[in-house]
Amino acid sequence: MARQIGAAKQSAKWLFETIGEGNVFTKARLREAVPGREQVDRRMRSLREVGWIIDTSAEDNTLANEELRVVKVGDHPWVEGYKWPQQSRVSNKVRRAVFDRDGNRCVVCGIAAGEMYPDDRKFAKMTLGHLIPKGRKGTNELANLRTECQRCNETSRHLTGTPVDADLLRAEIRALRRVERAELRRWIEDGRRSFTRTEALWAKYRQLPPVVRDDIGKLIEALP
Repeated sequence: MARQIGAAKQSAKWLFETIGEGNVFTKARLREAVPGREQVDRRMRSLREVGWIIDTSAEDNTLANEELRVVKVGDHPWVEGYKWPQQSRVSNKVRRAVFDRDGNRCVVCGIAAGEMYPDDRKFAKMTLGHLIPKGRKGTNELANLRTECQRCNETSRHLTGTPVDADLLRAEIRALRRVERAELRRWIEDGRRSFTRTEALWAKYRQLPPVVRDDIGKLIEALP
């Protein structure tokens, strides 16, 4: 009798063998490939815990609502003997507290949730990062967590974004005004970017529904 495997493992096997890295699939095709399984979409999302990067239309505006893209293939959990890594999860309460504390912005690059990256026109999505990595016994306590966009959180940056040109970065730093260099130096020393009141309000504005954003826009126009 063939070995039965779970929905997440079935999804990974199908995505690896049928779709492949860099290609697009739909939720409907996934459900057809993994029939008789409840919440197969959620099971598929759990692959992100083992190195898979699967973009939705929220991260890639070239995708339709029902489409997803396999950006990076991670572990092969369908292989016999594979053990899913045990992870202590961050509670929703702590997750929300971290996002609220950091203004729902990436403390590494400063982009806000829902903003578009300038180089590839994908939308930023926030996740949690650890100041002391879990592999070095870092905890899930509030003080050890920070808000990061998925791009900054992903260690394999060459797969998720345009690599940074260090020489160009040095030239751009030299071209900064003195006050700008002082600000950058402060961020480097603090290990995080600080935000102005206006930037913090912008991040909150971006989280509002479109209708409410329109009302806020009218309020700004009406103010002297």
